[in-house]
Parts: sequence; structure tokens; C-alpha cells
Amino acid sequence: MRSRSVAVAVSIAVLSAAGAVGCYIRADALHTEARWLLERSTAEGEAWVNTFDGEVADRQIATMEERRGIVERAHLWQRGQLLLILLTVVAAFSSYVLYLLHRLRHSLEYMGADLPVPTEGNPGPRPRSRAQPVSQKA
Repeated sequence: MRSRSVAVAVSIAVLSAAGAVGCYIRADALHTEARWLLERSTAEGEAWVNTFDGEVADRQIATMEERRGIVERAHLWQRGQLLLILLTVVAAFSSYVLYLLHRLRHSLEYMGADLPVPTEGNPGPRPRSRAQPVSQKA
């Protein structure tokens, strides 16, 4: 028998881990595109050095602006990935704590079944008093 709260915490951990993997894949694709745009911009810069054409310089600036936008989006996906990893760790830890609480509750219920039921004449078990140490004579 499982606790519903444990199942919910495990489900949250699994879903957030899957989301973190998705964020990683998207950020990696954006970083690959940004590297390609950097290479293209470098090639356009070399072409500008050879020709000193203003149109080539404008294309290079536009390419760098496009790359900057892509890098910013990649960083947003990385932030989402880190937040989802944090959520995964917290949910996994919470599921373990909830599992331990469920086991404790189950053990206490099991131990409570062995105790006698108190009645009017019998108020139930009394707490044990500490026994005085017996002095041994040498």
C-alpha cells in the first residue's frame, strides 16, 4: 500500500526531470545555431576586410544581432533547466521524507493494535517508572 502524497511527489520529480531534459535539448540546439551564426559572422568580417564594402559590414552586424538574440533565448532555456533540476531534487527528497513518514505512521498503527483498549476500570497502561539502581555489596 502506497501513500498518495509519495506518488504525487515522485510524479512531480519525474515530470520536472523530463522537463529539464527537454530544456537541455532546446538550449543545446540554440547554442549550435549560435555557433553557426558566429562562424558566418566571422566569414563576413573577413570578407569585409578584403573588400571594405559597407553592405558586408551591415550583414555582419545583422548576423551578430541575430546571434545575440539566439544566445539570450538559449540562456532562458538554461535557467529553466536549472530551475527544473532544483525542483527535481526537492521533489525527490520530499518523496523520500513522505515515504519515511508513511512507514512511521504504518508502524505506529501496527504497534497500537497490540496495546490493550482502556476501559473505565482499567485506564490503560501506566508509564513505567525508572527503576532505582540496585546497589551491589562487595
